Amino acid sequence: MTNPIEEILEGILENHSDCKVCTATPDDDFVLVKLHALLREEHKFNVGGVVEWKPGLSNKTTPYKKPLIVTKVLKEPVITTEESSGGPYFMEKLDIVCAELCDGVFYEFYYDSRRLQPWQSKQGDTPDV
Repeated sequence: MTNPIEEILEGILENHSDCKVCTATPDDDFVLVKLHALLREEHKFNVGGVVEWKPGLSNKTTPYKKPLIVTKVLKEPVITTEESSGGPYFMEKLDIVCAELCDGVFYEFYYDSRRLQPWQSKQGDTPDV
């Protein structure tokens, strides 16, 4: 059984994946409430766990549906120091470190764990090893 919120968000993401400018649509209020609810949904992560972005909450260039492995859970978050309060990363709390493979190279990045969820393997879909 699929989650109706995820279906709605996936449809929105597919239709707006190349969108660079924020524009208002009649569904924005509904989507905003649902994305806020997803952001507030808490998960406990452990080193070695496999995670992915929550639908609609990816704010990095890391591929959206690609699994990441947790390499560190920080006791105290790192607060970004972007100078402009109008930027999306201003005072962002980065409290988890995850790794991915990119062209065969192991990279680690810092993330806001509220934007991640445990990897939700789809039927026949497993992380590449």
